[in-house]
Amino acid sequence: MKKLLISILLIFLISILFLRNIEFFFPNLFTSYSEKFTKEKFEKIKVGMTKKEVDSILGKPFFFRENEVLDDTQNAKFEASYSKQKSDLFFIFEYWHFFFIQYDKNLLVVEKFSGTEYD
Repeated sequence: MKKLLISILLIFLISILFLRNIEFFFPNLFTSYSEKFTKEKFEKIKVGMTKKEVDSILGKPFFFRENEVLDDTQNAKFEASYSKQKSDLFFIFEYWHFFFIQYDKNLLVVEKFSGTEYD
């Protein structure tokens, strides 16, 4: 009986640790994507494309805003995000995938980047 209780307690503790860190193993669970977005479509985006071309491939981003952290060496005037972190009441820390495209003042793609963010 004692071994059974210890086994149950151990399984319980391991389950809590796994569930507490599930976002590390499955960041897609904590990421929302814009309506037409897919990773395959994101890979089709190339530097020099117009915003109109990008919109025709990826659809409307979650946000499109002026880049507020510009310095004299940066060409990126605007940025668009095609993913966002889901809000979740059960987890304090979350991993999520991000997909951004940056545009110059003429709305031509100057950079695209993606990755996994830990908040």
